[in-house]
Amino acid sequence: MRIIVNDYSGHPFQVELSRALAARGHAVLHLYSSDFQTPKGDLQRNAEDAPTFEVAGLSIGEPFQKYNFFRRRGQEIAYAKLVCREIGTFKPDLVVGCNNPLDAQRRIQEFCRRRTVSFVFWLQDIYSSAIRCILSKTMPFVGHAIGAWYQGL
Repeated sequence: MRIIVNDYSGHPFQVELSRALAARGHAVLHLYSSDFQTPKGDLQRNAEDAPTFEVAGLSIGEPFQKYNFFRRRGQEIAYAKLVCREIGTFKPDLVVGCNNPLDAQRRIQEFCRRRTVSFVFWLQDIYSSAIRCILSKTMPFVGHAIGAWYQGL
C-alpha cells in the first residue's frame, strides 16, 4: 500500500508506526508540521530505514501563533492545504491523520473522501474540550459558541 501518516505534532509513536509500516514493504510518507513547537520524535531518515520510508516537515513559512485563536486557525488551515497538496502528489491508498487541529483534520478528511482515499482519524487528545474550556474563559460571549462548534465537529 501507499500510506501517508500525517502527524501534525511529529511525536515519536507516529513516526515509529511509519517506519514499521515501511519495514513491512509499504511505501510510507510521514508528514509533520515543522512550525509547531513541541517535543518531536526522530524525524530524520536514517541509514537503517526501509527504502520505502520518506519523511517531510511541512512549513507555512511563518512563526506559529499559539495564543491568537483567529491567526492560529488560519495557520492550521494553511497547513491542511499543504497536506492536501502532498496527498495529491503522493496518491496514497490510505491517510492516517494524527494530532491534527480539528479544522485541518476536517479539510484533510474531506479531501481524501473526494478522492476515495481511505482515512483513519488517530484520536489521541480531545482538543474540543480544551478549546471550549479555554475560549469560554478568554472570550466570554463567543468562546462558548466556538467551543460548541468544535465539540460538534
